[in-house]
Amino acid sequence: MRFYDDFYRYAKQMRLYVNEWTRKEIGRDTWKELLKEFVGQLTIDRARGSSLNSIWEELVGIFPYLFSIETANEADQLLEFFRVYREARKERKQNRHER
Repeated sequence: MRFYDDFYRYAKQMRLYVNEWTRKEIGRDTWKELLKEFVGQLTIDRARGSSLNSIWEELVGIFPYLFSIETANEADQLLEFFRVYREARKERKQNRHER
């Protein structure tokens, strides 16, 4: 079973706008790690990406088994999104090796 397949396809197409407050909240080191690990998926230009806070309800609706509506803080949403994304990539990698 590929638990994360649909989410992986969804997230791969996503470009997230991250405001200054959220970047400060998660910390400079974490922000730099995310930028390096998820090249091209994060932006500080509002016109070039979607705010995670604005699409969180949609994410919860599509993937209720992965995300909680209770996660209200945008910094927590960002960290949760990329935690799940890492799991999805890990699962895809494992499935490729099993073939």
